[in-house]
Amino acid sequence: MKLWRAQIVPPRSGGYTVQDISTSSWNPRYGVKRPVYLHETVHGLLSRDLRLLTGHAPHTWLHEGFASYVQVALYPDSISADVLARGFKTGVGRPESEFVPLEELFRSRVQLDQYPQALSVVTYLIEKEPGLLRDVAAALSDGRTVADVLEQHGTTPQRLQDAWLEWGRSRYRPDMKRVVALPDEWK
Repeated sequence: MKLWRAQIVPPRSGGYTVQDISTSSWNPRYGVKRPVYLHETVHGLLSRDLRLLTGHAPHTWLHEGFASYVQVALYPDSISADVLARGFKTGVGRPESEFVPLEELFRSRVQLDQYPQALSVVTYLIEKEPGLLRDVAAALSDGRTVADVLEQHGTTPQRLQDAWLEWGRSRYRPDMKRVVALPDEWK
């Protein structure tokens, strides 16, 4: 772009979403069936329909968890079961751990290497605590915290973490073909 004296920097990620506008770049090497297209679309829907902000740190775990959930349901190879099995085996908060304490996950901006953990928390809530998941999503969009909702439900972040860890240790194995089952509605 010599005419404009501008340089267009290639994106560092496969896609991104700002508010409810999802974007990605085209690369003919990957074609049209790319997990990132679906992943970013989920961000756009969550932003618009649930009023969850992509750039607001306390919302990012739910954004990335849901986007990853839908992504791996349709593209099962995009997140390895081995990553989740290893994360649950090592636990939370130790130097060798791949997972952070849930209290930290719920308040900090989720990084790319935390997407599997966010996915597993959303999967746990979908499978075991769907009412809690609905309440958390509503509360976050109203400016409240996960801790607020857990208190209303008579529990704590630590108890949720303990239940999630126990569930994950029995659920995920390195040899699994799918970390998320394809929902019946999508078959």
